[in-house]
Amino acid sequence: HATLVPDEAERFADSIMVGYAEPLWQSIVRDAERGHLKKRYVQDKTEPYDYVSPRREIFGERKYLPMGTIETGRGCPCHCNFCSIAAATSSHYYPRPIEGVVADLGAIRRKVVFFVEDNFVGNPKHAKDLCKAITPLKTKWIGQGSLTMAKDDKLLEAMAESGCMGVLIGFESLRPDTLKLMDKEFNVTMGDFKAIIKKIHSFGIALYGTFIFGYDSESAKDIVSTAEKAIEFGLFIGAFNPLIPFPGTPLYEQFQRNDRLTDEAWWLSPSFRFGDVPFNPLNITAKELHEQCIAARKKFYSFPGIIKRAKNISGNCNTLTKAGAFFWLNNLLRKEIRQKDRIPLGDNTFRPTPEGIDRKKGLHELPVQVPAR
Repeated sequence: HATLVPDEAERFADSIMVGYAEPLWQSIVRDAERGHLKKRYVQDKTEPYDYVSPRREIFGERKYLPMGTIETGRGCPCHCNFCSIAAATSSHYYPRPIEGVVADLGAIRRKVVFFVEDNFVGNPKHAKDLCKAITPLKTKWIGQGSLTMAKDDKLLEAMAESGCMGVLIGFESLRPDTLKLMDKEFNVTMGDFKAIIKKIHSFGIALYGTFIFGYDSESAKDIVSTAEKAIEFGLFIGAFNPLIPFPGTPLYEQFQRNDRLTDEAWWLSPSFRFGDVPFNPLNITAKELHEQCIAARKKFYSFPGIIKRAKNISGNCNTLTKAGAFFWLNNLLRKEIRQKDRIPLGDNTFRPTPEGIDRKKGLHELPVQVPAR
């Protein structure tokens, strides 16, 4: 947030960091020790930097999912106008050195790992080299990537051989005119979605498809019909959410210029809830948009929808482990459709409890002086 709206963030902090912290963190700590923190530190996006392996022992006994997390890269080369990642990184992709990823994989003891990055295939050559390097480790992993991976059979083959179980892909819309409004034309050029998805499934890779609604080219009927198509495509799981104009994105600036925002600082509003629509859609009311997104989730996670998607054996149930995960996760998400709807931002209901965690042990003991206010 400090990177996207630094002027606002400065109102709430003594000092802020714009961009990634690693290149400047030593300087920040040094300035804090001396009691001379600058008001703002800005990362030079043109300079490379070293990734830092996390101190995993500080997580203690918190009840996270039984899955390891490893950062393999940051950013995304795409220019989607709604995306805060593209805005924060200027659509730049930072691949992590492969030896660091391999070292982290060797250090954790998890059967399944989530590769934490915004677009695993942001640099296809790097992705293939990384897959080749981790294949001997026999790790099962999931990640996130763009639909462009389907252009490269060698890439899909390398991902499958290295243990890829599934990826999240932002389809966002099935309408070519909507994708163009999103500046996501590369999805349009991919061709028939059903054939592309079938191709990815043929490599044993499951798909978590995400969709957003509320662009000017869409109407209410497009929302539930998208969920019906997602069932037909045999997606492992799916997300159907209203469009949110995040600050700092081209979409937000466009809505602001055209007086489309109902609250220009919706993220600061104590009344804003998950699922709320902070702008005026063109062909549907904000209330209808919210309700239709819920209807799409209900359709997708209905028992008939789950059973029909389970019949996609190659993508969703090609192993006992994946089949078990499919039914467990779909049942969980089915129950959460109403449970999470309209919860407040920052609500603690779904956060793990911190009992038994000594937070001080997770920090380096530095004689840091807090500047006087």
